[in-house]
Amino acid sequence: MTAQCPVPGCRIPVDVALRSCDKALIGAHKANLEQYSEAFPPSDSVSSSSEPVDLTESAQTLNLLMHFVHKVQYPDIYGLKDEELFELADAAEKYVIHTTMAQCNLCIRSRLEKIPVKALSYAVKYGYRAVMDVAAPSTISNDTAFMKGALNDDEGLYAWLQYKTTYLDGMNMILSLKGVPGRKEAPAWARSSSGYGYLCSNWEDYARTVQGSIHQSNLSSTTGSPLSSLFAATSIVTCANPRGCRLACISAKQTWVQAAVGYIDAVPKLSTYLVRAS
Repeated sequence: MTAQCPVPGCRIPVDVALRSCDKALIGAHKANLEQYSEAFPPSDSVSSSSEPVDLTESAQTLNLLMHFVHKVQYPDIYGLKDEELFELADAAEKYVIHTTMAQCNLCIRSRLEKIPVKALSYAVKYGYRAVMDVAAPSTISNDTAFMKGALNDDEGLYAWLQYKTTYLDGMNMILSLKGVPGRKEAPAWARSSSGYGYLCSNWEDYARTVQGSIHQSNLSSTTGSPLSSLFAATSIVTCANPRGCRLACISAKQTWVQAAVGYIDAVPKLSTYLVRAS
């Protein structure tokens, strides 16, 4: 079987054949591989041979890669399944094809909410700090054993554990910000400067509702909503009976939101815990 270049209309002679892990032959060009990749050897250092080069990637992945080493419009990879996308991303990093690396990075960023653990693993493995910092909050509901297998990186796991501990410390602080049970007097942090020191009887119900939402939304691997989004949600009302609220309730809510969001936003990013040699 003769290896053919997978790029339609390509007129460059095929001078090297790549054999995928599923035994398909893909035609390639030594000069193109040298120009667009940092991992393949210079074309003049490779002797001509009719024997194909065995690679560990699938035919689909290699076919896509070959488009990125030609002066053609790059293929649309946004329709790839998650496993196909990450296989392409791994190959791009392995062969250091910068155009493919950039496209995969953008595509993975667009799926962060749906695949935070996979995105975090990818980001830790290849050092994409912006990606890991966005993905990290949506992974804190997972246990250590699961994340150890998902990350497969001891330094990454240690950084994640430090981050999770700090984040949960912040969550515990937020859950403790409430009035004393059985009393209507506002806690000191919730008292407004205008002198309203008492909350209506609905405050404790409101506090419990918000705290319950924090547990459900922030510590859920399926939603993983950022804390700031939780407090910004218009569905969370001030009290069960807004007409019965005094100004102190509104002031307390605003103070609680500012304190909670500010505290969590101040939690160091996961990437700050990851120390690698640059």
